Amino acid sequence: MRLGLLAALLAAATAGCRDPEALSPEEVAAAMAAEPRAPLYEKLGGHDGIAAIVDAVLTRVVADPRIASYFAAADMPRLRGHLIDQIGQASGGPERYRGRDMKTAHAGMGIDAAAFDALLEDFTLTLEARGIGAPQRRALLEVLTSMRPDIVSK
Repeated sequence: MRLGLLAALLAAATAGCRDPEALSPEEVAAAMAAEPRAPLYEKLGGHDGIAAIVDAVLTRVVADPRIASYFAAADMPRLRGHLIDQIGQASGGPERYRGRDMKTAHAGMGIDAAAFDALLEDFTLTLEARGIGAPQRRALLEVLTSMRPDIVSK
């Protein structure tokens, strides 16, 4: 039984309803709509899911001729850790990003809008391939897009 339905049945029982099973479909739907939603972190698969997403994105970007050069000299294990922490924190998880701010981290790299868009495309394709739902993809991409002014310098 879903938590929302159970909550509706319990609410009906405590409100004096003689037969909580006799709730109308509208009452059940309203109770289920009020069910707490799992944070984005959980919907991305928690730490392990985010680590798998980051691994897949990094594999994709180093093979993407549009942006591979930006990652050629990167310390990939360090970058991987920072991305896991950053996405984990941004999605409501316990991770905490302790790296440099985005403007400092990307200073002098000459990242243009096309390169940033290519990264977003690679993230999108990775999330789709991993079966991440559209609402979760949008939420994560909004977080990434919010960093655009600090990353794009050309």
